[in-house]
Amino acid sequence: MHTFWMTIFSAGLLACGESKSEVDDLAVEEADADTDADTDADTDADTDADADADADQALRCDAVGDFDFRQTGAGLADYEGLLVWAAAVEPVDSLHTASVTVLLQSAVVDGAYELFNEASTTENYIYPSAAVIIDADDSGDCSEGDLVVEDMWFGWMEHVVGQQSSDVRFAEIGKRTTWGDSWICDYYVPAELLP
Repeated sequence: MHTFWMTIFSAGLLACGESKSEVDDLAVEEADADTDADTDADTDADTDADADADADQALRCDAVGDFDFRQTGAGLADYEGLLVWAAAVEPVDSLHTASVTVLLQSAVVDGAYELFNEASTTENYIYPSAAVIIDADDSGDCSEGDLVVEDMWFGWMEHVVGQQSSDVRFAEIGKRTTWGDSWICDYYVPAELLP
């Protein structure tokens, strides 16, 4: 059985594991193939138009789910251009067997972000959780100087949606842990999942 994961960012449609620039390159190639007048200058202009294209990536989307995962934020002009990650964690049988089910990456553009992964979470009653992390220290990875909003549930059985209208709920990560001894970054944005 072939599984195809679809991820939609505010800027376009992505398959799991692809970056927006890869999708743009494919779209330009397809558009050029449909016309007799193909120019390299036009192709280069189209693929380089979005400076933040490489930031938009679906880094992990493991489950064939029933529910969508969506995280949006606005009022974040102070973080313009910085990376933002949204993650969902669905433990299998205990908090100690938890791993990232969905990990999306984008950037704050015009003071906002929108990350969406279709049908990627499942009904879960083993303390699932979600987090949005802004790379506030601009290090390119999750670290103590970054900001996090974490939502924890006893269970979920519907679309997982988070909306932030400012940075009020975001807190510095520092040495914060979640579900006991797990450091926020290791739990939601493990380094081995980053490009």
